Amino acid sequence: MNITLKEIKEIIKKELIIEIRLKRWLDTHFSTTGFASITSDRGDAEKEENDKNFNELMKLIRGAGYGFVKTEGGWEEDQGGKGVHVTERSLMIPNQSSKLENNEETVLGLFDLCKTASDMYNQDAFLFGWGKHHTQSPDDPGEPFAA
Repeated sequence: MNITLKEIKEIIKKELIIEIRLKRWLDTHFSTTGFASITSDRGDAEKEENDKNFNELMKLIRGAGYGFVKTEGGWEEDQGGKGVHVTERSLMIPNQSSKLENNEETVLGLFDLCKTASDMYNQDAFLFGWGKHHTQSPDDPGEPFAA
């Protein structure tokens, strides 16, 4: 397969734009309002089941008044005692809800929502950035971020 210089430049430009957007998003939410990143995908599930669960997860998050940005991430799942690297669709969720007053209680609501969703979809973990509300963490790590 031959690839042209123009095609290479387009790929680089696209990846750079994605990286810049993610950096700006994290700069906005990492140390301030806080955020979560969660998926419903499972590497050992059929595509149809993952699609159904992901659509359901998006509705659950929106229904609680939170917005999100779709991303892709990776994880090593335990599948029958063997670690298998999987790529999964994820949602990056800023700690801002249209249905709640945005304060330290909102971050607990988002954390509880992610715990519930994690259990619903048999997830090993979710990512959670407490931002300026890190003292609200059940296990306050003294930092604005905990996985």
